Amino acid sequence: AATPPLPLTYARFTGGTAQVGLPVESKRRDGFCFDNETPRHAVLTTDYQLAHRLVTNAEYRAFIDAGGYRDPLLWLSDGWAEAQRQGWQRPLYWSDSGDREFSLDGEVPLDPDAPVRHVSLYEADAFARWAAARLPTEVEWELAAGAQAVEGNFLDSGALRTQAARAGAPGLAQLFGDAWEWTQSAYSP
Repeated sequence: AATPPLPLTYARFTGGTAQVGLPVESKRRDGFCFDNETPRHAVLTTDYQLAHRLVTNAEYRAFIDAGGYRDPLLWLSDGWAEAQRQGWQRPLYWSDSGDREFSLDGEVPLDPDAPVRHVSLYEADAFARWAAARLPTEVEWELAAGAQAVEGNFLDSGALRTQAARAGAPGLAQLFGDAWEWTQSAYSP
């Protein structure tokens, strides 16, 4: 029997000053890093919350059913323009009916408890607004993730599809392995 997904709850984080990024010399010593990951520098955050797990297909379906793709007030203006231009009504790989998705195995039934995938920044942001939340900043995500063990659904797990968050997992679930996560931050140093 399938286990229901963990309820969507939020972990609280206290703001303050933190150090992020890599020292310039570690780039030479440890090998590759992106150029915007150096130099190490101080950042200031305010208190924030981060969801304990990724948004599920069922939760995203509720956004669609509530008219999320028809409400311009939920969307960033350039996102609304793109959604209208492209005719977006659902995530890219979902069927028109919303009960199937295209995957590495071809078309398969949509798992309502698995994390939603293949949404644009604009769709993720509109969903967050609809859910009375917001996307985290890159720094907020990095600080939260840095305190967690790197565990997740990686290639060596053999599961080539995203998995529902497991009950009993300590801390934040699904930070690593299942899906890339959008933040509200620009790709900058």
